[in-house]
Amino acid sequence: MKDINECIQQYLSAWHSRNEDNEYVSAGITGLSATEILQMFEHPALRLPEHKHAGVSLMVDLMAENDSMYFDAIYGAMYGREDIRGWLIPMMKEIDFIEFTPTQPSAVFARSSDTWTLDEWQMFAVFGDDRIPLPKGVSVRRYVDGFITQACDVYDTASMRQPGPDGSVADIPGVPVVNWVRDHSVADLHWGVTDINELCNQFHPTESLYIDPVHGEFRGRDAISAWLSPHIAALKGVVREAVGPALNNGSTTVQEWQHILVQPNGERTFLTRGTSVQRSDGQFITYAADYYDAASLPGA
Repeated sequence: MKDINECIQQYLSAWHSRNEDNEYVSAGITGLSATEILQMFEHPALRLPEHKHAGVSLMVDLMAENDSMYFDAIYGAMYGREDIRGWLIPMMKEIDFIEFTPTQPSAVFARSSDTWTLDEWQMFAVFGDDRIPLPKGVSVRRYVDGFITQACDVYDTASMRQPGPDGSVADIPGVPVVNWVRDHSVADLHWGVTDINELCNQFHPTESLYIDPVHGEFRGRDAISAWLSPHIAALKGVVREAVGPALNNGSTTVQEWQHILVQPNGERTFLTRGTSVQRSDGQFITYAADYYDAASLPGA
């Protein structure tokens, strides 16, 4: 394991010595494992005012130079380190009043060919002493040979697209369209034939929480079942297709997916791109969260 304090100081020293904002910085970040990169992202030095925006640059500098993709629920997919840099850094400077606060512990999923990480968070708009809650979201990243090859930030943008009190609408792009590559190593989930009782019985009777970005939070098996049963019953004809591997580290699972409405004649309609997280105590599911963008749903 590398000394993360030393690594972050090397990076920050080089970052402050840049000649241009878009200059690539490699000091302190070469040869890191996914766990070490997570520790870099979470280092308290990045929260200090004098290092403002260094965390975003660190993220970009750790993207693979060519074989990388960054997806954001508002702005869509960007490819390659420098294109990602040209979009992400100025965009984050425009919204530097927004804070990203972790809502759950991060998780690491090591596989033979790559490593993945999970971060769950909530955005807050901070104006002086006022903290205005914004949507919760999730970041799933893939690492190969010390670089991030894929990063996907999924959150509900529907509320951000609604008119404000003065009738104005935020100047943001329409819902992005991405041709997601299906992961056929994971079986499709046909909600119409799901055993709802079996699913609900997997939740802890009392110490369980289910979070849905549209419908809210449900605590305890009875409350979860009362909501989930009719919710799933209404998904007849909807298929959850995997767009990433099934990740499981023994206590936490992650699945990235897209919902497709399949008509009897085979016609397919894209509904939304999502990510589902579950955490367990070894016997029961104690936490489940679905992240998706309701703005892409028909009629939104």
